[in-house]
Amino acid sequence: MARIALLACALLLSVPEAIACSCMPWPPPLEALDEATAVFTGRIVEATPTDVERGFDYRIEVHQVWKGVSSEHVFVNTDDVAMCGLHLEVGKNYLVYAYGEPGDLWSHNCSRSREVDLAAEDIAALGDPISVASVVSTLTVLKTRYE
Repeated sequence: MARIALLACALLLSVPEAIACSCMPWPPPLEALDEATAVFTGRIVEATPTDVERGFDYRIEVHQVWKGVSSEHVFVNTDDVAMCGLHLEVGKNYLVYAYGEPGDLWSHNCSRSREVDLAAEDIAALGDPISVASVVSTLTVLKTRYE
């Protein structure tokens, strides 16, 4: 019995230490806005696992936009939720700071992205959003004018 306990302890001590995500302090909301490709609020409609271990592609119904989004839905990727990936829940509303190229956006746990209910400071600092409806209608007007 003592040998089994000793063996179990030896095995536990030999397991490599897990490396957790380590984030720098968040920049202020307006600085984070400037650094991000897109900043918006929206409801998670769908979460699809990716080929990357524990990663997801999230389809988000966009509600408010401060930067970088001109459609009613957007896809945002997060990789390795266990490390620095951002885990979002279907049906919940989030403020998202996304990076990358338009059409290939991603976010992570070290961004200011979080549930809307916890983002009052950011939303106040960001000021009035550009609504998706106004962006889409402006593009439609311009397209119609030049056709």
